[in-house]
Amino acid sequence: MKYLKISLMTLSLFVITNIVNAQIQLDVSGDIIIRDNTPSLTLYDAAEERNEFTLSEANDNILLQSLLGNLEFRTVTGGGGISTRLIILGGSGNIGIGTSTPDEPLSFSSSLGPKINLFDDSGIYGLGMAPAELQIGTFDNTKHISLGHYSGSSKTFVEWVEINSSSLVMTTSGAYVTAGGVWIDASSRSFKENISDLTLEEATLALAKLKPVKFNYKLQKDEEYIGFIAEDVPELVSMRDRKGLSPMDIVAMLTRVVQKQQSEIADLKTQKSEVADLKLEMAALKSLLNAQIKNSEGE
Repeated sequence: MKYLKISLMTLSLFVITNIVNAQIQLDVSGDIIIRDNTPSLTLYDAAEERNEFTLSEANDNILLQSLLGNLEFRTVTGGGGISTRLIILGGSGNIGIGTSTPDEPLSFSSSLGPKINLFDDSGIYGLGMAPAELQIGTFDNTKHISLGHYSGSSKTFVEWVEINSSSLVMTTSGAYVTAGGVWIDASSRSFKENISDLTLEEATLALAKLKPVKFNYKLQKDEEYIGFIAEDVPELVSMRDRKGLSPMDIVAMLTRVVQKQQSEIADLKTQKSEVADLKLEMAALKSLLNAQIKNSEGE
């Protein structure tokens, strides 16, 4: 037989039984024991002549049920004041913690600071609020926060982005933001495949098709930028969706062209030096020739 046991701080009863097999029993410790296959306790409002609340057991679960509306848990302060700590609205099922008017499925009081603390063996993680700000953080700056998804029936966590104290933001692709606020592209050979040299012809043709422009973003009208339009750039440096650009692509293309130009400049410098040497040689030969002509005329 199942039973429901209720511990009370203060209880006044007009009838107390000490019969062991009684369905309702107040034991020596002050606990009420209800013995039944489906034990339950109902609070009855005599003035309204109606049941208002039930506490029962079903399938080894404890059920709290408000028969009229909201289910509210309160605490009494030392001065006798009452404050709502947890409420479940009867109509919507919204849960309020520290508030009696939850507008969403889970709502908290409007006070600032930590709202949810999660513990593990090594630290505390939490959600909190600041003015116009949602905070997600740890109470230990050696810990990190990961964003991702749970995969498969085993719910293995697959990380997308990691936030830590050294590199601030780290992605699973290898790209990250440094503590100084600099974005670093993933560029290790271990991340890449199908590697081949960029030809001078490809780079030169793409450079000729680039059209630098000045502009401002629609959401930032007071700041002017220079750059390129993703839909207008040559295919060599375009992204598949033509909505953004990778600066490294353009840098690589320019590097290939500049390398060739530098080579040509070096060749021109060599040619210029050779021309200068030839001019000196010609001047020397001319001087020698003039001397020989003067000598022949004097004879």
